[in-house]
Amino acid sequence: MPGDLREVQDTWERLAQIDPLWAVLSEPDKRGRKWCPDDFLATGRLEIEHLLEDLRSLGFDGRESALDFGCGAGRLSIALAAGFSQVVSVDISPTMVETARTFAGGASNIRFIVNDRDDLSVLAPGQFDLVYSNIVLQHMPPEAAAGYIREFYRVVRPGGFVVFQIPSHLTEEWLPGGGGSVLPEEARAARVVVLDAPATLVAGQKTVVRLQVTNQSGVDWMQDLVHQINVGNHWVGADGVEILHDDARSRLPGSVRAGETCEVSIEICAPRVTGCACVEFDVVQEAVCWFADHGSIPARHPIAITAPISEEDVVESAPSAYPTFMMNGIPRDEVRDLVAACGAEVLDEAEHITEWVSYRYTTRLKD
Repeated sequence: MPGDLREVQDTWERLAQIDPLWAVLSEPDKRGRKWCPDDFLATGRLEIEHLLEDLRSLGFDGRESALDFGCGAGRLSIALAAGFSQVVSVDISPTMVETARTFAGGASNIRFIVNDRDDLSVLAPGQFDLVYSNIVLQHMPPEAAAGYIREFYRVVRPGGFVVFQIPSHLTEEWLPGGGGSVLPEEARAARVVVLDAPATLVAGQKTVVRLQVTNQSGVDWMQDLVHQINVGNHWVGADGVEILHDDARSRLPGSVRAGETCEVSIEICAPRVTGCACVEFDVVQEAVCWFADHGSIPARHPIAITAPISEEDVVESAPSAYPTFMMNGIPRDEVRDLVAACGAEVLDEAEHITEWVSYRYTTRLKD
């Protein structure tokens, strides 16, 4: 297996073992195995229902076979199986595939495959009416994603449809500006508010904290490639002595205007000590200064740190100690060129904007 895909597989194996449903649909309130399986699968039925309605409006009439690439826990595969005679479900994570098999309950028209290759050579050419992939290609290196897209057109039949989603680029709000710009002294005034944080953590445990950050200066904060503007944290003991400096970071948006407020999340890790402690959150411009050193008042939140029963307890007790999946994209013009080079045509591009500008490409392989 190529090294870059080994990293992808390792990440998704860990996520599948820790919290497989949240890994697929990362709703904040579902983290920590809080997805109800029935609700989770219902999202798949709704998505496929809308997908097939859209495809029928574009002339799609296939009913024989479909490929679900990056099937995860089977959310879409099970829904596709209600409308196709045969569904093939492919994923890089063995544990995800086993989870999907369990949810499928022995459905005879779904074939699950673990594929850790950078191609789909396990599948014969020209066998599918529909190839579908959603929120999958973004979690691998762009070169690997482009390779799989080429494979989609190899395994779909002439006239068949390939529908896939992939980000194109970061939104303007999140794009960093030029390099080497330092905020002036008067810009270093922030108000940080803790919105959601635990009262207790196990030593070594990680958790995600939501923060509200307000630019209280009269100067706009513009993100910089070299001197990024982030929120970070330190840990201080009950005696006021610093326990841990520079624990974690989370990047602020590309611009935070004077007086503007934004929300960010930061994953912190409790120091390996026990007792009462305080986690301190502050804005930092990297390689320049912490705002608190220039009079800004950081946010402080008390947390009681307890001893783990064992080293395993640190990992198992920490629902937020999840590996971070990579996020990548391919510019829309490059995707269009790739589709054309594969002998297909783009029928529709559905735009979705979050931190990234993403597109769901509905395409058809020419006869």
